Amino acid sequence: MTDEKKKEYVARIGSANPSEIVVILYDMLRDDLNEAASGVAFDEAIHHAELVISHLRDSLDFSRECYETSSNLLSLYDYVGRLLSNARIKGENSNDRFRLIDESLSVIDPLSEAFLEVASKDKRPSAMENAEKTVAGMTYGRAGLSEETENYDRNRGFLA
Repeated sequence: MTDEKKKEYVARIGSANPSEIVVILYDMLRDDLNEAASGVAFDEAIHHAELVISHLRDSLDFSRECYETSSNLLSLYDYVGRLLSNARIKGENSNDRFRLIDESLSVIDPLSEAFLEVASKDKRPSAMENAEKTVAGMTYGRAGLSEETENYDRNRGFLA
């Protein structure tokens, strides 16, 4: 993943609510799978896709009202995780890896669209809304580089 793409995702995450963060994870996963399919940094892309699947798995809510949906999503995430592991085992020189990546995308794409619709209806504030607000700058001088930060919200507290 390019540095520009990473910066884009960081900016999106900083202003996203919890539902939008799941959509961003799906976007990251799709980018990783497309990168792996192109053969560019195959191992790195598959590894990052596996990490994203792990984050999606960890974000599931197994409370009573969400148990069935979360169980179904967990099964799909586990299935995609197995596909990615098999793609890694097959390696870069195998045609099977393209089939495995395409199959992973065929599972992820409908889920991504569903979560995009859910996120469009979610009116919760940004998950980072109460985060510490700082301004950082770097100064170059003869002695080298110095970094300074200023916290403009000293009375920040946790929302009850």
